[in-house]
Amino acid sequence: YRYSRIEAQGQRKKGERSITEVGGSANVFVPVYDRYALKPGDIIEGAAVIEESDATILLPDFARAVVQDSYDIIAEIKPAR
Repeated sequence: YRYSRIEAQGQRKKGERSITEVGGSANVFVPVYDRYALKPGDIIEGAAVIEESDATILLPDFARAVVQDSYDIIAEIKPAR
């Protein structure tokens, strides 16, 4: 897998970006993560943006992303509280 060969240079969190929430009408600021700095076992709570060179993942506030051992990112709905 190409992600397992990448040496992360810098921080997981790259900054913030203004987005319109899914189903919402107001803009909110969410953290932006560097895809190449994420490691297996990392969990990103939505709302968030995950950027890589050829794709961007918008993770809504009702979901979270889990980085697998294969470096795949699996998005899942957060359990009800």
